Amino acid sequence: MENNGSAGFLLSKLGVAFAAIAFIGLALSLNSFVDRTSEKEELELIARNIIESLERIDGLPGEIEYLKDFAPISRAFEVSLAGELINGFQLISVRVSSKIELERSLIISSVVNGGWFLISKQNPRGIIIRQTGVIDLELIG
Repeated sequence: MENNGSAGFLLSKLGVAFAAIAFIGLALSLNSFVDRTSEKEELELIARNIIESLERIDGLPGEIEYLKDFAPISRAFEVSLAGELINGFQLISVRVSSKIELERSLIISSVVNGGWFLISKQNPRGIIIRQTGVIDLELIG
């Protein structure tokens, strides 16, 4: 009889230990999920800033110089901008990557950097767009 009582006691302690391990695993999973979500939001903000800046400049008359600083990000990241001219329209691909990669595209009517370009920079802090008939785009860092 005494052995059954101590076996039940040990089984209950073992159950509590497994529950604690499961709880710790759940907490670590949620932390990882929150970090990925936060990182995606930060990368999305950078991509959105670039696209909105280009949309704002496209079609405006006159000579314009526009500087947009990016919000500071705690992680290392890379921004790659690729452009190609298709049937008179400028297709621009914006790729922002860190541990995850985010890609967005934009089509505008103005020619950017002569039509065909590839710009890549680690941890840029902003973008400069100059319009003097055509649009010149540059990442600053």
